[in-house]
Amino acid sequence: YYSVPTSIEGYSDVKEVSANSYSVIFRRDNGDVYLWGFLFPEVVGDPPLVPTRQHPYTQPVKMQGLSLVESIDARGSGGVARLENGDLYGWYSYIYSPDGGRMIMAPVFIGNIGNYKYTAALDSAVIIGEPTTPSDEVAPVVMGVPDRMANGAGWYKAPVMINWSATDPEPSSGAPSVPAPTVANLEGEHVYTSGESCDPAGNCATGTYTVKLDTVLPAGAFGGNSQLVLRFLGQTISGSSSDVTSGVEKVALTAGNTTLSSDPNGGITLSCDTAKTSCTWTADRTRLPAGAQTYTLTVTDMAGNVYTTTRQYIVL
Repeated sequence: YYSVPTSIEGYSDVKEVSANSYSVIFRRDNGDVYLWGFLFPEVVGDPPLVPTRQHPYTQPVKMQGLSLVESIDARGSGGVARLENGDLYGWYSYIYSPDGGRMIMAPVFIGNIGNYKYTAALDSAVIIGEPTTPSDEVAPVVMGVPDRMANGAGWYKAPVMINWSATDPEPSSGAPSVPAPTVANLEGEHVYTSGESCDPAGNCATGTYTVKLDTVLPAGAFGGNSQLVLRFLGQTISGSSSDVTSGVEKVALTAGNTTLSSDPNGGITLSCDTAKTSCTWTADRTRLPAGAQTYTLTVTDMAGNVYTTTRQYIVL
């Protein structure tokens, strides 16, 4: 016997512990059961002693023949274990079984009790009562839902409210708490994390949601200083565009009833870096209207923000 608490090394995954008058029993995370103390050798699968008697085990020994154990209980001189499928096994004591009470040394099948409550009564019987509520060891699932959908490119151009929902997977201990909404207002792409959601069993979790936000207008400019375009000399109208957050989506040039754009076959060639943050554009000179016109340059970024500027040109 130990007169002071003593650490049992090598068993960091113990999920449940019980004890009777002669031994300690514990269940590990993988469903295996171990015992130590004053035991009948048959309990752990060792050969019986002759004459039948108990033997001191000073270190935990795995109980043979039982696996996937969900819960345990011990008292008096015996114990019981329920498997994940509801099968109940007992040992050591006078335990109620279909063939009557008898001394049981090795674990013996008593019956399938499903999810009913049980306990190892003092050296006599197993008590079965009302069904138990399955243990809830799973944290809630937290999901973010924005107050509106992003555009086709996945961007927003104004702050977004993220509303959080929380559900508790089965077996559930009850409705979990729901985190407060989160305002997504940081420029660029950011991952937002909810507050904690906890179920009644004390399992807690957070959720995440990614928002891409660009509230700043893009930039655009006409190139050069000359406002005279001599097409017969190969001259045209060109310039630059940029957007440091979401990138440039397209450029358009309008004069009177004529509109050129960087859409396919739209009349403007748009050349950008990989992120489309810095671009140059060039209009097809053959599609520019002749004469004096006010040209409007329109730059649209991936979030849908629009910038415009104008310049007078004479095209010959």
